[in-house]
Amino acid sequence: MKTILTIPVLVLLLLVVAAPCFGMMGLEEVSKARAAELGLNVKSDGGPDDPYTWISIEFETKGELKDFVRVDLEVHEGGKQLVSSSLREERPTPGHVRVSFSVERARLDQITVRVVTGFPMNLSGHDLRLQDFVETVKGK
Repeated sequence: MKTILTIPVLVLLLLVVAAPCFGMMGLEEVSKARAAELGLNVKSDGGPDDPYTWISIEFETKGELKDFVRVDLEVHEGGKQLVSSSLREERPTPGHVRVSFSVERARLDQITVRVVTGFPMNLSGHDLRLQDFVETVKGK
């Protein structure tokens, strides 16, 4: 009788341990074409001669972005993460999200913006490498 009870308990423990943990997130590196499919609109002001630029990312919370959670900004250098922060979003109209921030153009290759969607145990991150969306400083 004790063995019959032990087997279901072990199976249950195995299923719990094998489930994805809260810290896991599926990541997708987003190209310009994929950003257009998702409805992500990345804008920057000024030209490539300006050392700094103001970046704005806007999208509607529909389709794959309907379960929007937050937007994170990460700065990496030499394979190490220097900064990771959630950006404060604005909601100009219902179902519409906008985040904006200022960056140094020379550092665009170090910055990734992640749009996080989903719910706990099933989060997805859509990574936008800013160098793919914004013109860097001339000569770089």
